[in-house]
Amino acid sequence: MLIPFLGGIATLVGLATVPCVGDARLAVSEKKNDGFLFSKQNEMGKGYLLFSDIDDTIICSGGSWPKGTDDLCYTDEVYPGLMQLYLELSAGPDFVAHPPFFRLVSARPKITVGDPKSLEKKSWNKLSNATGLLNGRTWGVDEDRSGFGRFVDFFSTDWAATAERKAQNIIKSLTKPGGHYTQAGDGAKGYIWIGDSGQGDFLTGLNLMHNPDVEDPAYVLIHNLESNKESHQPDLATLPDSQRDKFIFYTSIKQLAHVLLKRGAITEAARDRVNKAIQNSAIYRLCQTADGAYPCPTDLDPTEASAFHKLDQTVKFDADNCDDRSAFKVSKYARKFGHLKGKHMERCALLNSTSDDEVW
Repeated sequence: MLIPFLGGIATLVGLATVPCVGDARLAVSEKKNDGFLFSKQNEMGKGYLLFSDIDDTIICSGGSWPKGTDDLCYTDEVYPGLMQLYLELSAGPDFVAHPPFFRLVSARPKITVGDPKSLEKKSWNKLSNATGLLNGRTWGVDEDRSGFGRFVDFFSTDWAATAERKAQNIIKSLTKPGGHYTQAGDGAKGYIWIGDSGQGDFLTGLNLMHNPDVEDPAYVLIHNLESNKESHQPDLATLPDSQRDKFIFYTSIKQLAHVLLKRGAITEAARDRVNKAIQNSAIYRLCQTADGAYPCPTDLDPTEASAFHKLDQTVKFDADNCDDRSAFKVSKYARKFGHLKGKHMERCALLNSTSDDEVW
């Protein structure tokens, strides 16, 4: 079974295999009905419940409409360090054994995310499961309590309507039976909404603050995209200080972890683990190479090479094609990298950003 296997954690390679990730998800799913995820005994109340957008929040759209506007990263790249940060927020300062799974709230129709079987194939979902396993936790996406849009929402530019639908999906998720985990025990920290500045997610945060039927989110975290930075000073000025201070705008995960540490939302140890996850990502390693080429397994320590190429989902590439590992010509994914020509160094600089500025 999975538990003895995790107890050993013999090698990273063993943890990286997809069957283990799938088994972990099934083991948890089988126990959902008996209150495993929402019981007082599992100390879930000591962390945050996360609601997250997908495009340009978890994964980069590459600026491809209708998914998003962020063109300063690789298409389908999982933002380095993000899953580790999500886990840290979910597990809380005590890093509890059974942190709440995070929930998706997206304008995407559910069919674009898929059923549980196809969901497991998503790079970002595999990375969430792998992140949990590497930290000795069973953790990932709670698809049963996630909320999605309609096809008309996916192609709409009516951000106010999209924002309202997302807010209502969050409220429904919180109020459905078993959904409001903050009632599970003492020390609950509440819930967090995480989105981006490209498609109305800021307005979703405002709607949650204004809605009397649900408690205010503990934080609203907005990925302020370089391609679509907006000033929200006038909108935030309408809120009292207690609500306005809950909005955090960030440009990199490293910066966000830094700000959340200052706010007391995560510990120094958590911040350090997030930074380590960033440094272990394919993108970060790419940025460290003088020729702008991906590291091949032969370039890495043998004990980490296999795990690095199997576990890391921060960008897709052909790990076996070491003769041609240009950042902009990588096997069948060449098309997805083309838009970053001339922006690679800017991408690397943004990855390491630790600015304290929280742009309104």
